[in-house]
Amino acid sequence: MPAKYRNVFILALITGILGAFYPGIIIGVCALLSLLMYLNRISYSLNDRWPFRIFLAGIAVRFLIITFFSVKSTLQNEIVTLFGDSSMNFEYSQYAFIAYLGLINYKQFPLMPGVYGYSILNWLYGLFYFLAGYSPFLIILLNSTATCLSAWMVYLIVFRITNHRTAASLAMGLNIFWPSQILWSVNLLKEPILTFLLTVIIYFFVDAVVRKRWHNFLFIGLLWYPMGQIRVYTHWLILSTLALSLLLCIPRRATIRIVLLGFVLLAFLFKAGPSRIQNMYANFQEKIISTQIGFFTTGGSFYRFIPDRYQPDGGSGPRMMSFREMAVSYLKAVYYYLGSPNPVLSKSSNRLYALPQIIPWYLMMILFFPIGMLYLLRYHFRSSVVIFVYLFVFTSVMALFTGNEGTALRQRDIITPFYLILIAVGMINFRGWLARKYKTRFSLSNQAPEGMNY
Repeated sequence: MPAKYRNVFILALITGILGAFYPGIIIGVCALLSLLMYLNRISYSLNDRWPFRIFLAGIAVRFLIITFFSVKSTLQNEIVTLFGDSSMNFEYSQYAFIAYLGLINYKQFPLMPGVYGYSILNWLYGLFYFLAGYSPFLIILLNSTATCLSAWMVYLIVFRITNHRTAASLAMGLNIFWPSQILWSVNLLKEPILTFLLTVIIYFFVDAVVRKRWHNFLFIGLLWYPMGQIRVYTHWLILSTLALSLLLCIPRRATIRIVLLGFVLLAFLFKAGPSRIQNMYANFQEKIISTQIGFFTTGGSFYRFIPDRYQPDGGSGPRMMSFREMAVSYLKAVYYYLGSPNPVLSKSSNRLYALPQIIPWYLMMILFFPIGMLYLLRYHFRSSVVIFVYLFVFTSVMALFTGNEGTALRQRDIITPFYLILIAVGMINFRGWLARKYKTRFSLSNQAPEGMNY
């Protein structure tokens, strides 16, 4: 037997033996290697090796972490997790696995829509257990890979919008090595899968606008509904994002966009009527107030943006906020949401662990976010408008209905990739501005003094 075939045979034999004892681990590793080979070819086709190198480095970091947790879990004979929600997801995934085996009635466990803790992901993880054998390593590897693929989609989004490889690679690198993104991806949480779905949808939308591939909306339709099964009402938020983005990006002239938006607004006002709109506004305020009051006693109680008259015991005074109070509350909510965990206001020790991330976050949001936003608005409005609408819709809703800094830090990371897109574009433009300034000053300094041209 030739040497190359002999080596392949030995490798296949070793893989088969290990797979008999650890099927989930071997399936996960083989699937990851197949994905890496595919992405390597894609990177060659893009004529840019950086996305593959960044992806490889990001998945390597996560692979080492989840391998450490898996070894530690084996030694302690229990699944090691960092968060209570991660432990809950492991537990519910085991219930789903046992339900697939027909050994329990799934209705007796939190595996149905509307029950606290339910997520269609638990059924997905249980299915992996059923097909590949019980392996927490496998489903954690799925989460880690989803986060890295989200960063890959960020590269494609930026490249489609700007056609600038350096900006795309920088945005991908910021996302894949962002500390909290690594943290959530090595635990069994919803954010990695949800972020991946959202980045894929935004990419399909951008690709449809840039290359007129309108059949992409068929793929968006397939991905739209499952998001509501992962996190309640998320699919309605993305639907409103896409609808508003279409109104803004399809017309090429700004005047037509304004007229179209005005027509849609007038149609809505005429259809709903003043009394119904007033009731909708009152119900919206009531939900915000009740959500805030429900979180007053949590560890992140500094996250309070409604007026002081609202107390958990009912308090006194008018229940409705005035327009001014509502506007101030909204601005405070967005400030708290984007600034959590606040190293000054927070009383939790968790803020100390977040300082290495939160300080660069503040600096980048102040220095580079406005530059990237203005550049895309001026030069790539139609292709990037979905990013601005997405950030506005999701930031507004999540800020108003989030009650503490821990939740804000974790759930914010489904929109963080798109803030980092604008930050990366701003960094590239700022670097170009500095380069032009330096070049101009250098050329002036090298000019001979007047009267000394020999």
